[in-house]
Amino acid sequence: MPPPQPLDAWSDLSKIGVSRRLRGIGLVLCESDEVLICIRIRCKYALQPSGETVSKHLWEKHRIPAKERAGLNAFVRGLDLPDPNSVPKRLDGDPAHPHLLAQSGFSCLQCEYHTTSQNLLKRHLSQEHGLQLSCKISYNDRCWSQVTLQSWSRESCQRPALHVLARHQLWTRTFSRHRPFLVRC
Repeated sequence: MPPPQPLDAWSDLSKIGVSRRLRGIGLVLCESDEVLICIRIRCKYALQPSGETVSKHLWEKHRIPAKERAGLNAFVRGLDLPDPNSVPKRLDGDPAHPHLLAQSGFSCLQCEYHTTSQNLLKRHLSQEHGLQLSCKISYNDRCWSQVTLQSWSRESCQRPALHVLARHQLWTRTFSRHRPFLVRC
């Protein structure tokens, strides 16, 4: 009898078995949002589900052995997941997604522009609203607020992909070992 195909290792598992196996290699399938999220400490974002991308990511970023990744790409292709960049962003003010990275960022108070980059915020305020700011943006400018942001994709550094978890002008972000929390300045 020939050895089982790698896909069988995935397709014969129950839903709970698949979830455990994915978690064992640092992945979570978020069925409600149709994304596969890498939950390893350096990532915490949704992976592109095409081609060999998932297996390649696990090897290049986390050195997960081929034996543990066997059949994974075929399994992921079978899920027919969309590109994470096409998945609708979560609503501003929604609770934090437990598996996505929370990042410090900025939000324009004159429109709904969000970014993790101070330089992009300055460019936006100048080009879109005609505001000329000093080299360093300060709270005195009163045209932006500091926020905590999340995104499905690692590459997303500006709206529309980012959603605001919390606005905290006059607040600073501190990190515990396991999750961010806000501390009054």
